[in-house]
Amino acid sequence: RDVTEHLDKLKLSPAGEVLVNFLWHDVADWYVEIHKFEKNTALLRQVFEQYLHLLHPFAPFVTEHVWQSLEARGENDFLMVAPWPKLKKKVASEPEQFARWQATIRVLRNFRLHSGFTNDEPASIESKRVNPPTDYLNHLTGMTFIAGPTTGDVIHLGFSNFRFPAERVAAFSTWREQERADLGRYIASKETALKNDRLPEQVRQQFSDQLTGARKRLTEL
Repeated sequence: RDVTEHLDKLKLSPAGEVLVNFLWHDVADWYVEIHKFEKNTALLRQVFEQYLHLLHPFAPFVTEHVWQSLEARGENDFLMVAPWPKLKKKVASEPEQFARWQATIRVLRNFRLHSGFTNDEPASIESKRVNPPTDYLNHLTGMTFIAGPTTGDVIHLGFSNFRFPAERVAAFSTWREQERADLGRYIASKETALKNDRLPEQVRQQFSDQLTGARKRLTEL
């Protein structure tokens, strides 16, 4: 949807940025990683083919070559004349649940990085309200969660509660408070900049997107 809207307005740079972010932060970081754990070749292929459609205006020759190499095509079956992807009706529950899983896993990765946590230390899940299954957590975070209670302190990460050694929780909490303060200052600076009526439209859109991303990161912390 975002790519189509940007292209309709001839905003090539924002459209390209959306495509790059989707490839790196969604396809590579989630679809491919989950596929390694739970095979779903049909879904991964569908995502890749849709991506080729959206990328085609930017790289017509490369995307056409890849499209033709995926399977045997008919004589006039070219990506350049294939129908543009249409946004399907959203099924609310599953995407929203997956978004919560993503937020939880992202903050767990941050916890591992910024707390000094090592995988031989105890970790457990205290809340199962919206958690992904434990085997998903282990695979996607590089951590090992064990069944049953462990010693340490409880901390709320993402949309769930976890228990880690007290010193790791303290270290991460210190980092998180500093990160929140830094993001708060960054958000304030962008909000101030956007009040300038003389900003070029493209710069205004860039600042607005950056502000949205920063607010999202702050919420997930």
